[in-house]
Amino acid sequence: MPVRIDVNEAGIERVRTLTQGLLLTDRDKAGPLRKELQKTHIKQVNKAFSTQGVSVQGGPWKGWSAPYAAWRARNPSLGKKMLVLTGTMKERFTKATHGAFVSNFVKPFTFQFGAVDDVAFKHQNAVDRLPKRSVIDKTSKQLKEFRATLESYWIKRIEQVLRNV
Repeated sequence: MPVRIDVNEAGIERVRTLTQGLLLTDRDKAGPLRKELQKTHIKQVNKAFSTQGVSVQGGPWKGWSAPYAAWRARNPSLGKKMLVLTGTMKERFTKATHGAFVSNFVKPFTFQFGAVDDVAFKHQNAVDRLPKRSVIDKTSKQLKEFRATLESYWIKRIEQVLRNV
């Protein structure tokens, strides 16, 4: 007994459009996805500085040495807490519009966040007697936050594609 197959061209085209719409292009990764992940990074940086490194890899950051703490006490204009971000320094690390803020997408699926700052570089690499204090190295908890951001973005993306099919 012969079997007849009718191809639903319109249905196949809808499925093709749907699958193409779900793919993340490099433009998606460099644009909207990077911006969503950037928001998560900025929250993490703010938390790292407000908790003096408790929330980051290798934290909490070591306290000041006794001589440096004494010097800071004699210079109250510098503040009593270590690494409390204010002014231009805070803007470098937490404002995407600042010229020193770094937010890049690198193919195939890598994102770079941070800021261009000599002192931060020296802290990151423990240079010139500065202790290692990093807001770039991510803990497993912070990576889970990135994963949650990625999942949220993906769900929004699927909903957007389905609305347009």
